[in-house]
Amino acid sequence: MTKEILSELRSKTTIIKDTTIESGREFHTEETSTYWLPKDDEEQQRLTGQHFAVKELYGGEISILDIGCGSGIWVMDMITDYPNCKYYGCDMVDTTNKNIRLPQFEFAIGNVLKGLPYEDNTFDLVHMRLFVFALREDQWPIVIKELVRVAKPGCIVQVTEVDLKMPNEDLGAYHKLLVASNQIFIYSLLICSNLYIKYMLFVNKDLKILA
Repeated sequence: MTKEILSELRSKTTIIKDTTIESGREFHTEETSTYWLPKDDEEQQRLTGQHFAVKELYGGEISILDIGCGSGIWVMDMITDYPNCKYYGCDMVDTTNKNIRLPQFEFAIGNVLKGLPYEDNTFDLVHMRLFVFALREDQWPIVIKELVRVAKPGCIVQVTEVDLKMPNEDLGAYHKLLVASNQIFIYSLLICSNLYIKYMLFVNKDLKILA
């Protein structure tokens, strides 16, 4: 009885030969690859449907918030590269460029320390930079908590800041850049110190710092 069952299973099992499956479907023949899905027209149609299903799952449009947007230049530059996203800018005062009107951009007055004017879990990407010149050390936890609040689960929160401390040793071209930048900062009071950038990435609300 067991032999009969095994024989029947073998007769119904697809035969595999050098990554080509005898099933009427077309597969790749790259022996070093473990990718087992087809490559024919039917599979391309499936992938197309998969794309729109994922797009619908995420609302079909990526929403991006720039906190402390100022003139809105970061948003404008992003719109140039990624015009199909929806952008939001927030600042204590409206100094956005009034000569340029972009349908993808919406501005709102708000203070991150007092609470942003957005609902929880709203944005796919939250961006903030150079707040080291605007916040005290004890205010940072409040701000980070607010960034996480308006971010969707699994989204990206990007915080870009500068480190004003000079390194203790000569690091070649990098060290020279820091020295020159600090001189510019001292003489002109511009935000051009050592340009050391830190990225904070929140994934599923767990903070990871990529330096």
